[in-house]
Amino acid sequence: MDDRPETAPPVPWGPAEYRRKVRRLGPLMSLAPPAALGLLAFVASTGSTSTFRGLFGLLCSLLASPLLLVLGAPVSSGTALWLPGIAGGVVLWAVIGSVAGQRATRRPAVSWAEFWRSWAWLAGALWMGVLAALLAVDLVLGRPIL
Repeated sequence: MDDRPETAPPVPWGPAEYRRKVRRLGPLMSLAPPAALGLLAFVASTGSTSTFRGLFGLLCSLLASPLLLVLGAPVSSGTALWLPGIAGGVVLWAVIGSVAGQRATRRPAVSWAEFWRSWAWLAGALWMGVLAALLAVDLVLGRPIL
């Protein structure tokens, strides 16, 4: 006979259940801001003849899917570049959402604000890397921005 006490299921809407919800939905919630940036990039780039709109659309698309830089986005284009770049970006943002969910739920009481705070730090670091890489590409390939 087992002398261990029976463990009760988590209290509905209790702290343990809420922590599990943040961990489970974090990767999915993490896709919303990059999807909005991608939509903004699409709207800015569609039918654009303006240099400002083109650069704004390129910047938004690189921030939405940072793997486009690895695939050569500023230099080359085409569906062979965009489809794997977007798919890789979805996976990257889901991983960032998972890490943010794990970091936010270290404490017993957690809220979505803590998740978004953790997500913002990770996303900010990634976006700083994208901007630094874009500046380096611009400096190496020709005319500097500054």
